[in-house]
Amino acid sequence: MKPHRRRKTRWNLKNRRESRQGLAKARQEAWAAKPLEAQIVALNDMLGEGVGATRQRARIAALIVVRDAPPPELQEKPPAKRQRRQRRQEKK
Repeated sequence: MKPHRRRKTRWNLKNRRESRQGLAKARQEAWAAKPLEAQIVALNDMLGEGVGATRQRARIAALIVVRDAPPPELQEKPPAKRQRRQRRQEKK
């Protein structure tokens, strides 16, 4: 005799999907709250030193470089060309 299986109804699937979405959102928020260096350390703990998640490691490394880069120096703009109206007024 087969064991009784619970039927998969739309209601059950909807509840399961909503609970999984809530868990995923909580995981994403917890990951985003970690500093960038802690994210790299967590990846190393989960997968091994430099193993796997190459795109994510590259993205985090790029964010670290941008964060630590000195602000660009403001360069003076060359003087703009005088407008035709300005030249005419100067002639008068």
